[in-house]
Amino acid sequence: MIKATPHEWSGSVRNRAVAEEVFKQQDIYVIKDLWLDNFPDTMKQFGNTLIKDGEEFHLGESWICKYRKAN
Repeated sequence: MIKATPHEWSGSVRNRAVAEEVFKQQDIYVIKDLWLDNFPDTMKQFGNTLIKDGEEFHLGESWICKYRKAN
């Protein structure tokens, strides 16, 4: 099952509980479209520190990169 949420600063997060469910997943992917210029080594979203965990790749019309939660 795929769980997704807009980024924290989008103003489009309707249900914070859904965002919390996203960060319970083992694999977290960030899509760069329209809100990032590049994939930073670390970022904070919804109180979680995310660490880049791979190289970005292009899928469909989107740039995507895998991240993991910091311990």
